[in-house]
Amino acid sequence: MKNELARRDELAPKKMSEKELLRAVAMDIGKEVAHHIETMYPEAVKAASSTFLLSVRNCTHNKIVAWVESDWEPETQLKFNDSFRRYIKRQYKKIRREESDE
Repeated sequence: MKNELARRDELAPKKMSEKELLRAVAMDIGKEVAHHIETMYPEAVKAASSTFLLSVRNCTHNKIVAWVESDWEPETQLKFNDSFRRYIKRQYKKIRREESDE
């Protein structure tokens, strides 16, 4: 096994459909985000669940694919996403507060 990076001209590109390419790029970005978290915040990763990085990778992938495949206007999608995140954050805070009161 070589212990060095492959050179760009040594990589044989596989022909992909546009949809396959989108999914591959989204997955690569998800992996890069997970890699960044693992590299820059190793203690946080150790403290998190064993599936934390997998969840980050898949969430990133799914959001990118959803954005590209969405039929919403980008401005509408941005406003909805922002509103939805605030709503979900409030709901989880409420749930956690109720659980800690028990």
